[in-house]
Amino acid sequence: MEDTDTTPKILKELFNERIAEIVYRVSNERGWENKEILFKTLPKIWQCKLATFLKLCDRISNGTNSKNGDSDKSKRMYKRYTEEYPIFRYALRTVGLYEEMWKELDEIFNYKGF
Repeated sequence: MEDTDTTPKILKELFNERIAEIVYRVSNERGWENKEILFKTLPKIWQCKLATFLKLCDRISNGTNSKNGDSDKSKRMYKRYTEEYPIFRYALRTVGLYEEMWKELDEIFNYKGF
C-alpha cells in the first residue's frame, strides 16, 4: 500500500478482511530513514504468521534479484537488505516456522549469525 492510494478499507471491500490485514501488515510505515521504517513495520508483520510468510517471500525475491542484478540500483538495494538482515531476522524469525525460507535468506545475505 505504501506506493499507492489504496487503503485497508478499499482492500477489504475489493477482497476481504484477511487480505486487507495481510497487505496492511507488510506495507511499510512512514519514516525519515530506512531503519525507522523497519522498526515501525516489523512489529506489524510479526503479529501475523501469513504476513510473515508473505514478507519472507518478498525478501527472498527482492534479495535474489538485487544480489544477481548488475545495475547500481540493484547493488544499493542488496547492500541495504544485507545491512538490514540481522534486524529483520531477529524481529521476524520464530524457531520452527518457515525454516527453509530462513535458510534460503541466510544464504542470500551470507548470514553467519552473531
